[in-house]
Amino acid sequence: MRDDNVQILICRISTARGAFEHWLELLSEPEKRRYEGLQRAAARERFLTGRALLRLLLHSKYGIEPKAAIISADELGKPHLADFPHLHINLSHSHDLAVVCTGPAPIGVDVEYRQRHNDISMIARGYFSMAEQRDIQALGPDQARTRFFQYWTLKEAFAKASGLGLSRTLSHTHITRVQDGAALQLPPDTAPDQQVHFWHFPLFEQPDFADYQLGVVLLEQREAQATRPLG
Repeated sequence: MRDDNVQILICRISTARGAFEHWLELLSEPEKRRYEGLQRAAARERFLTGRALLRLLLHSKYGIEPKAAIISADELGKPHLADFPHLHINLSHSHDLAVVCTGPAPIGVDVEYRQRHNDISMIARGYFSMAEQRDIQALGPDQARTRFFQYWTLKEAFAKASGLGLSRTLSHTHITRVQDGAALQLPPDTAPDQQVHFWHFPLFEQPDFADYQLGVVLLEQREAQATRPLG
């Protein structure tokens, strides 16, 4: 699997407002009805940005006309392309950032705003393994927050890629530290032939995205256990 088979597009929502009128024309009729039914302006902006970016990415990378893409969702809300089953899609948003991605196999993406006033220790106790908790506790405050969101984004991205749902995967997907990086220990009901490719992007190193962290997971047929560096 080549990394360039995965396409990722990131957008700061507040800087894209000038395009919203044009982007509305890209949506399908069901999407427009959903957009109009959202009560909060922020929710409408996030929904519009995600769906428009996804259609624009499909057009720029695969030549699919924006209005020709039929984006449906399964019972858990995972989006898919009805007419292009060989392409897999996902999207995420947090605060003022929206991210969309495509891949050749089931894919999940999660972006998180790091400056939310969350008690990361309490959340970790509820959803992370003891080894993950010890790893976080051994770090200073800033590094601990970074590590927490590394773990969280990868866990949620896996939940979205697998379609198993967040409640089933948060406590049963463990990230184990190994000599050359990290590996994902999957829930026991995961298909045994699944190979996991995962990436963590330190968006805080980019001035425009300094308050965010991003994780992506791609599931393919197993060849060998995948590992990636993890800070």
